[in-house]
Amino acid sequence: MTGVMDDFAGRLDRIRRRLGLTQAALAAAAKLSPGTVAFLEQRRRAPKLSTVMALAKALGVNVDDLTGAA
Repeated sequence: MTGVMDDFAGRLDRIRRRLGLTQAALAAAAKLSPGTVAFLEQRRRAPKLSTVMALAKALGVNVDDLTGAA
């Protein structure tokens, strides 16, 4: 599970930064708390499917882009 979380956290961080968003801005766009985004990027929390979907929508990417599913 750790490898999956590491991959997700890295993808989330890279996409967010590439778009020039702060954790707080992404959280607001996804209707999540800033702490949730921070915890996900720090690998301190595993995301729920609903959270992944909200983040993908806010980032304008597919869920697969965040999860690495091909």
